Parts: sequence; structure tokens; C-alpha cells
Amino acid sequence: MNILRKMVAAESTKDIDNSSKDRVTLKVLIPAHVAGSIIGKAGEAIKQLKSRTKAHIKISGRDEVFPYTEERIVLVVAPSHSMMEAVTFIHAKLRSPENTNSKAQRNNKKRHREMKLIISESSAGKVIGKSGHTIQKIQEDHKVRVFLSSKDEWGVASGERLCTVAGKEVDVNSAIQDVLNLIKDDPYAKLNKSLIYPAFPKFDCGGYQGYPGPIYQRPARVRGREGGVSAMAPPPLHNGYQSE
Repeated sequence: MNILRKMVAAESTKDIDNSSKDRVTLKVLIPAHVAGSIIGKAGEAIKQLKSRTKAHIKISGRDEVFPYTEERIVLVVAPSHSMMEAVTFIHAKLRSPENTNSKAQRNNKKRHREMKLIISESSAGKVIGKSGHTIQKIQEDHKVRVFLSSKDEWGVASGERLCTVAGKEVDVNSAIQDVLNLIKDDPYAKLNKSLIYPAFPKFDCGGYQGYPGPIYQRPARVRGREGGVSAMAPPPLHNGYQSE
């Protein structure tokens, strides 16, 4: 296992350049319980998806979650013409009855109306557009809500931004197609393909969680009665990153 992790870590230093070979790179966040339905029995579902789309698809391990969340990461590197098929497949699994009918998931209905994409900082700028014109147009054209994390509020991974698209399934899919077109046309779009992120603080918020924003503050040092530094104060309690 240690050898495998070292190999993955070494590979993670390589960036995937979207401008080459007409391929698009995307990371999708999924609740942990959705991973099994994407993989399928004996891996058959993901194997067929890879065959149809000619895509490289990889899902992070059970303990390899995105920082400040309990969500696993799906890396998709696919030809631009077939990327949407892979995204639509993942989205359908997210909303499928098998993944939304349990009591725990019924209590988190908002999450199943959202697709959470990790895109490059350069592509995030394209999605926002000049004076926010592009993101406003996407929302109006497709009747969805689009949220982008600020590059200043979330120190998780350099060069990555979270793009959340919320709404009805068909509307979210059509909006994501617009986002993918912007990524495809962005010559500076580069996304690290690593699924392993640095260690991050654990918070006391169960269920779907995320960055404790706006900026995670390091625990303050506490002075003891004699004036010396005796301990680290516990981090403040947060509700975590909730669905929009």
C-alpha cells in the first residue's frame, strides 16, 4: 500500500493540459455512498463507461476524500466530444433512487440536486466572465444556480476552484455542457490529476461538510497561568460547507 501511495504521489506532480489532444480534464465530487453504483458490480459499470467514452476515469479510495468534506473524487479525462456522456452518467447515479431513498440521504435532498465540479482557476475565470456576464447568462439560460469558490477563501489546492451547479437534472446537465465548452476552449486550463490531497483539519460536523470559510484560521496558542505557551487552543466549531 505504501509503495502504491508513493507511485500515486509521484504521478500527481504531472498536470494534464486540456489544450492538447482535444481532451478535457475534470474532477467531480460525489457522496461516498454513490461510488459503488458508479463502479458497478465487479466494476462492470465503470468499465463499460470507459469503453463507450474512451475516457480515463478514476475514483479516489474510501479514505481519500476532498479536503473539508466527506466526498470522494472522480477524475475524468476524456475526449471533448464524449466528456458530457461521462458527466451525465455520474450525475444520473447521484440522483438515482438507490442513492436518494435512504433516510440519511432524504435529509440531504439539496446535495442530490447539485453537481460539484473541480476546475482550474483559469477555467473558473472563463465561467465567471467579464463582470460576471458569463455565469449570469448560464444561470438565466438554463434556470440553474452556479456557485464558484473564491480563490482567496479556500486554501485547499493551488490552482483549483469548486464550481457547483444546482437545479433540475436536465437543466444542470445543459449548464455543465456550457462549462465544459469553456474549459475546452481555455488554452491555459490545467488540472492536477492527483486524487490525494494534503492532510486537513477534521471538524465536528457530521454528514455533508466542507471548507469552514471564509478562511480557516490556525488554532490560537494559549498561554498558561505562568505566562508560557502551554497548549494549542482547539479550532473553532463550524457547520462546514453546506449545500447552497
